[in-house]
Amino acid sequence: MLSRLRWFFLSILVLYFLITPETSSLADSSSRFISISPGIISGLERIHSLVLIVFAVSYLLAGMKQNDLIAAIYWLAFPLSYLGLAREKLVLRLAMGMEAVAGLSSSAQFKEQNYSLSGEGANIFARFYSKITYSMQNYYRYALCNAKENIGKEYIFDCLNPPAFWQWGLPLGFYFMFVLAEKLT
Repeated sequence: MLSRLRWFFLSILVLYFLITPETSSLADSSSRFISISPGIISGLERIHSLVLIVFAVSYLLAGMKQNDLIAAIYWLAFPLSYLGLAREKLVLRLAMGMEAVAGLSSSAQFKEQNYSLSGEGANIFARFYSKITYSMQNYYRYALCNAKENIGKEYIFDCLNPPAFWQWGLPLGFYFMFVLAEKLT
């Protein structure tokens, strides 16, 4: 998953490098021996936090069954019922979307089209546009076929029991522990 985000990380690094103003780095102990731009340091901090989030989400998705994940989202969406929104519809759409993505990723890859455009005006943008439109047409066709197959399909969610107290208390405890540690330093 990290390899898919490498260009995103590079763009964050470049933007922080270009946008962060130069400041005196005499007070910063990490840059006493090496002259590094504050923008690079800030960008690396943001990339580090994003990498940790990606690892946490990957671990969460690998360790949970789809029904457990949907049940957790059902309970997290409880405040939406106060706004008049049906959380059951949200969970149903999420389950259908996750099923479609899983089916699309497990299906055979679409046939590659020959994108070699020749002649005047054949540039990288025309090839890129052609490739994107071809992919989007295939995704749309897949979604339509998947929708026709699933007409009348019944989804059953076992979301009747609320989560245990420790499942709510443990993340909140970690949050308060981090806030307290930040206040003490």
